[in-house]
Amino acid sequence: MSQQMTKSQTGGSSALMDVLGANGVLKRLVEKSGGDEAFAKRFKNELLTVVTTNKYLQNCSAQSILAAAGQAATLKLSISPSLGYAYIVPYKNEATFQVGYKGLIQLAQRTGLYRKIRGVEVYAGELKDYNRLTGDFSFGKRTGDEVVGYLSYFELINGFQNMLFISKEDMEKHALMYSQSYKNDRQKGWSSSVWSTQFDKMGVKTVLKHLLSKYGPLSIDMQQAIQADQSVVNTDGTYTYIDNEHSKTVDTVTGEIMQTPPEITEDENPPTVETPPINTEVSMAATMEEAKTDSGMPEIDFD
Repeated sequence: MSQQMTKSQTGGSSALMDVLGANGVLKRLVEKSGGDEAFAKRFKNELLTVVTTNKYLQNCSAQSILAAAGQAATLKLSISPSLGYAYIVPYKNEATFQVGYKGLIQLAQRTGLYRKIRGVEVYAGELKDYNRLTGDFSFGKRTGDEVVGYLSYFELINGFQNMLFISKEDMEKHALMYSQSYKNDRQKGWSSSVWSTQFDKMGVKTVLKHLLSKYGPLSIDMQQAIQADQSVVNTDGTYTYIDNEHSKTVDTVTGEIMQTPPEITEDENPPTVETPPINTEVSMAATMEEAKTDSGMPEIDFD
């Protein structure tokens, strides 16, 4: 299998699909998912479908695709774009792992600690009062269609609750600082980054991730998902954030900063990221109701 992988490091050929379809991949996915063979079989089919339908992923190395897939399998998150739990996203011929908004909710639900989780866009006039020190807030009447910020909220079973508000202006600064592809888009008038095509959805995901990482109880899986988000998963167990020029390569075990990632050079044409819309109108209760559907495959309405 290692010989096959070497031949298809650059992807873009039938050799890549041969590697992904090999029996050794299924065995690896079974191991990553804790021995759940049924999940591994479904996941492998999802992986083949995702790669087959995304020509940009076909140009990524087999190693990076399998590493990103392995991360999602370890967390037991589907990579089906229609579900929105996790994604394998191409960036400059490398596959990156990205956790979806619903993936964060799914992992939080598994802890049994969260009663409610919410993330929403805030429109003009809606946020009447917000105390940054206490976290208290109140809503007023919406006065316009302009999105002015993003709000996330959770309540635990024990009654503890917290929230976080980030203005759209501050979210814009965050996106420009931490996404090189979005920065290039803004400079060159492209729309290649998911930040460019779905800014508000990414804003909601970001404010929720920040709230959970700062104030929420995090399981090992939640910690892994947050740490691995938007990274290339390396073979030595570290993560490299290639779309983030301000970031470092981080050891997943010790948290130690290992090295500065290589400089990202600009392409003649914008890199393309094919990521489905992120459904922001999902609460813990809604997620649990979806799990009860007869098909086992909930229908998601993307706005």
